[in-house]
Amino acid sequence: MRYTTGIVWQKFQDFFKKRGHLLRPAGPLIPENEASVLFTTAGMQQFKQYYLEPQKAPAARIISCQPCIRTTDIDEVGDETHLTIFEMLGNFSFGYPRLQGSYFKKEAIEFAWEFLTEILKIPPKRLLVTYFGGDKEIPKDTESRDWLLKITRLEETRILPRDREENFWGPTGESGPCGRTVEIHMDGVEIWNLVFNEFLYKDGKFLPLEYLGVDTGAGLERLTALLNNYSSVYDVDTLKPIKEKIGISSSKSKIIVDHLRTIAHLIVAGVFPSNKEQGYILRRLIRRTLKAGLDLNLKEEIYKELFMTTVSIWQERYPLLKEKLAEILSVFEKEKQKYLRVLKAGIEELQRLYQKDPNRDWGETAFYLYTSFGLPPEMTFEDIIKLRGELDLEAAWQGFKKAERQHKEISRADLRRFKGGLAGYSQQEIRLHTATHLLQAALRKILGTHVVQKGANINPERLRFDFAHPRKLTETEIAKIESLVNSWIEKGLTVEKEEMSKEEALKSGALGVFLDRYSERVYVYTIKDQEEIVSKEICGGPHVQNTRMIGRFKILKEESSSAGIRRIKATVEAGKVLLKSI
Repeated sequence: MRYTTGIVWQKFQDFFKKRGHLLRPAGPLIPENEASVLFTTAGMQQFKQYYLEPQKAPAARIISCQPCIRTTDIDEVGDETHLTIFEMLGNFSFGYPRLQGSYFKKEAIEFAWEFLTEILKIPPKRLLVTYFGGDKEIPKDTESRDWLLKITRLEETRILPRDREENFWGPTGESGPCGRTVEIHMDGVEIWNLVFNEFLYKDGKFLPLEYLGVDTGAGLERLTALLNNYSSVYDVDTLKPIKEKIGISSSKSKIIVDHLRTIAHLIVAGVFPSNKEQGYILRRLIRRTLKAGLDLNLKEEIYKELFMTTVSIWQERYPLLKEKLAEILSVFEKEKQKYLRVLKAGIEELQRLYQKDPNRDWGETAFYLYTSFGLPPEMTFEDIIKLRGELDLEAAWQGFKKAERQHKEISRADLRRFKGGLAGYSQQEIRLHTATHLLQAALRKILGTHVVQKGANINPERLRFDFAHPRKLTETEIAKIESLVNSWIEKGLTVEKEEMSKEEALKSGALGVFLDRYSERVYVYTIKDQEEIVSKEICGGPHVQNTRMIGRFKILKEESSSAGIRRIKATVEAGKVLLKSI
């Protein structure tokens, strides 16, 4: 049988409705009353409160099909499996054991196994399951293991214990319900995650929940692809027509296929391109789409056709896409024109660098232009050939890939030591990380050396910096701080990195917080303005090599974090790297 996503979803509904589950519509893509997360990343988010107050749930058993957006692996999109938006099938139970009709581990495992092996006819030999193997804080989930052995009748070699990273889920946000999980894998790929909400994570502690709950999630596109023995998730019915419309099968075309779906849904959800939070993610997705299109030499007019195809596929389940197609096209077109202006700035920077040294390493330079302006390396090489008349393309590509490889190796090695508030190591997060050092330096210069870091968090949308200061900053102070940071960025200051002992670092005048989290050998990052030290901090990195790579720094908000602690949220616009001499 050939499966479509619609067939799988219908079978899921029929199966669980017969077992007393109420179908609920999908929740909003932008979570309500959930400031700690940008997007809905799981089906349970709209039901989160029901795990704490099950009496408020419309039923003890619920099912849904929820569009979810996850951008942590955005740079991996283009392979055969990663998507930024996907539909998640889920069955949920609240209030166990007190609420009539609620269920827990035994029934959840029975339902999942029966649906997969009897309804979808998946041979058990293609399946493997894992459960939580225990750690210092939370014991091994022997109950799930025992039910798995009894219900699935798989041999013990196909029922495996795993650590917290693999088999513990939640919470969504900084606090909330969470618990040990059972994961079901098909042909080595995870297809269904059964979460048993037993704990409330709050203030850094796992507390037992008064009511137990079940939260499951199965990626619809991935499951459909595996049922059809497709090698790529992009061959399922909701993605293949868009790919065929492009007419080119490559990683770049997959980026476009995936991102257009996410872009359309975000615009319908009321998100507009900006430099913060959800708006920044939308801007990044649009620009990645356009960059992929440039790499494939696609005509600008094709995007309208691709959006129309995307909407036609999804409009039955999500009718607002059709209603707001004109708005989707308008927002995309405006952002496209802005991005083309950014590309123009990149070309101007290329020409400036060429005038300065026409014989430079154009592979390494192409990587700088790519990460700072989004200028595709192919475009850089084409322009250099026009300017010089010739270029060793093989050597240039080798230089580009070497710079890219070195950057990834440095970033990952540094990140393994200590994140220092960093959520990941995308280009935007690295820019924001270095901007955080400049921000602290500016705060100490303008407000006084009593300013010290009390906390930090960095993600692709913004930086958040908590610091000791007794009062609210004035508008004049904020303007001065922002201006000073941008002046250091504009000067193109080199970011130097040294390795030394922790004691040597402190003696050298380096600032350091949370020192107990570092090993005895540390990295010290120094930024100098001629002979004056602008910033010197103990840090795990990673950082940009030159402050001009950061982009225009902008303070979004200054507020109180707690008594005697202020908080600044800020961002950088990567495209607006200042065009002055390095």
